[in-house]
Amino acid sequence: MIKNKKIRVGIIGGGFGYYGHYKAFQKINCCEVIAIATKRKIKISKKIKIYSDPKKLIKDENLDLISIATMPKVQQTLLTEIIKKDLNLFIEKPLGVNNLKFSNKLSQIKKSKVAVNFTFPEIDEFKYLKKKFITQKIKDISINWFFDSSLNESNIWKNKKSLGGGIIFNYFSHALYYIEFLFGKIIKIKKIKKKKSLFYCKIFTENNKKILFKLNSKSKTEKKHEIILLNSQLIKLLSSDPMRFDKFDVYKKDKKILIPKLKKKHGKDVRFIYIAILLKRFIKSIKNNLNFNPNYLDGLKNLKWINKIEKI
Repeated sequence: MIKNKKIRVGIIGGGFGYYGHYKAFQKINCCEVIAIATKRKIKISKKIKIYSDPKKLIKDENLDLISIATMPKVQQTLLTEIIKKDLNLFIEKPLGVNNLKFSNKLSQIKKSKVAVNFTFPEIDEFKYLKKKFITQKIKDISINWFFDSSLNESNIWKNKKSLGGGIIFNYFSHALYYIEFLFGKIIKIKKIKKKKSLFYCKIFTENNKKILFKLNSKSKTEKKHEIILLNSQLIKLLSSDPMRFDKFDVYKKDKKILIPKLKKKHGKDVRFIYIAILLKRFIKSIKNNLNFNPNYLDGLKNLKWINKIEKI
């Protein structure tokens, strides 16, 4: 890829692909969105071509980078076309529905770079918690994620396991990423209990940390997403809006901590800002032929955990 050339981008997905990826690319001057594949009605420049068939977009357009935000099963089916065109790839997690099939496909990519959308390290509250409070002394952690998925009926696939939805693929996959960011590499996951809307497990990391994880996707009373460091200070990262990953607060003994330089307003969905930060680093790595993390190896590792859990 020529360093001074405009990077031609194609986006697949009219939901988060539009209000997440598309808005993020608008903040990157060296990128130009050429086309988007979606069946939804979206407000977008007339210069951008709209496709109903994502495979046709990949085949027909002269692109440098493809950005995908659609259901995992569809993501996996698009790999053959992406490999043929040797496109750089920015993709949502989880990568697909089968880590072995995805791994075999991605092994065919020779020149292109692959990045996984993993924005937790860019979110100020997560960075602050890790820097200020997570020490070697912290050994026991409790994570409670309770919400009502029936309120998210606009994306019915998110509750269908066969399409890459359900509590493990669609929800627990997010937790896998931030657990490793905060607490270190996951060594084992034990004491797994799961039903259609309930999931409990115990996670052990390389730093001898033990995490009791509880997820309830049909909670009618409690609605929260909290990470609790169980020590004398009782530190908590809490979101009372459990479906927003940019809307956390840090508490110490139930007193909210004002994080220095935090300017974010919680009323707006600002996830696209964090995606833009990640994309800028990804573009730099492409232009300068640098290694980039998180890449598909990180995505495959967590997809492997998901597949193991789903088989139990």
